[in-house]
Amino acid sequence: MLSTLTLRPVLPLVLACALFVAGCAETTTRVENNYKFRDAGGLALPGQTIGPEERILELQASVLAEPDNPKNYFDLGTIYEQMGKRTLAIYYYRELVNHVEADRYTGPYYRLGRQLALESEFDEAIVQLERCVNVQQRVPDVYWANPDYREGHFLLGTLYHERGDTRLMVHHYKEFLRFGGEERRIQTMLAKLLTPNG
Repeated sequence: MLSTLTLRPVLPLVLACALFVAGCAETTTRVENNYKFRDAGGLALPGQTIGPEERILELQASVLAEPDNPKNYFDLGTIYEQMGKRTLAIYYYRELVNHVEADRYTGPYYRLGRQLALESEFDEAIVQLERCVNVQQRVPDVYWANPDYREGHFLLGTLYHERGDTRLMVHHYKEFLRFGGEERRIQTMLAKLLTPNG
């Protein structure tokens, strides 16, 4: 087993990969009781199951071998996010943001912003989510097809409500709806936010 001292230098590299993949590639990692990996780069053979600890070790080794490959950071951030280890997920998503081409992909910023919001780090969450929704889509007319973009607007609407900025809340909720978001989600969120003990 790797010691904590061994893992610390690897953490930043892993985070960068995680965010890159969120915005530009589809991951085959799925969390259940175990992880199934069907991708060619994994240790497991197709259909074979390995546990999250083994996958984490595999990804950390990949980071050492390819420190500039953001996919590893994306995958590590995703695994830690799914395991409920937000601090580690945030760390790897920050690394992912540092290893992708600036403002090209929405996924890294959305995933980092979402985890930061869950940790009540609202100011930084807003910065990352604004970066997400300000990424210029490669095909301008298909913003609605990008769930990170749409969900980024939803989270921003909620965070701006918390900040008392009604103008920006309304703007982001309208954008969420414009790009295919469900009106009932906004109604549910507003009811919850406007309830005194919500």
